[in-house]
Amino acid sequence: VALFGAGIGTLLFQVITKRSVPIFLASSFAFIAPIMYGIQTWGVASTMGGLMMAGIVYVLMGVVIKVRGVGIIHK
Repeated sequence: VALFGAGIGTLLFQVITKRSVPIFLASSFAFIAPIMYGIQTWGVASTMGGLMMAGIVYVLMGVVIKVRGVGIIHK
């Protein structure tokens, strides 16, 4: 599932960026330990909610950078 999702994500990224960035999007195993800890501590629902919120924040940051420009990062 991870490899399939990485492939689909990479294809979508290439379409959206018009192939201007040579990149392969893949899953990171660095997230396994924190996710396991979150599930053991707060349960599956809370951990998945936290992951969804992190994704939403990531998208919102991308929108802000797209609208305001990369100069906002360097301030």
